[in-house]
Amino acid sequence: MTTPPEEIREFDRILGTLLARGNRGELRVAANLINDGPTDEEFLFFLGWLILQGREKFEAALKSADSIADWIDTSEVDSYECEDLLYAAANAHETATGKDLPPSEWPKIGDTAKLIKLGTDVSALLPKLSARWQD
Repeated sequence: MTTPPEEIREFDRILGTLLARGNRGELRVAANLINDGPTDEEFLFFLGWLILQGREKFEAALKSADSIADWIDTSEVDSYECEDLLYAAANAHETATGKDLPPSEWPKIGDTAKLIKLGTDVSALLPKLSARWQD
């Protein structure tokens, strides 16, 4: 049984909303620390991973990206990304309908750099994460 196309499109819409909510300078800085300076595309993959950690952790990270240091398990993986989540709706839609998913209205990620002033002291902004990842 395949998922109805309207449910797949709704999933994609919700995912886009969550990505937009996570499109914050502080989370970009956290992703830079954790994944060693990701590109804009890789930042989306980081947000995909963060979304998959569950509502409680995602919401806590939106309030304070430094909260990620309280629960992240650094012994299991060396990269905190989930690219597959970003393609899940497109793949499901193609399976269900044989057609491409209509274009998504996801955020433009490159703008996050403007949310953090150049020269910001990362260790002051994210002290717990900095302690774990900065040399």
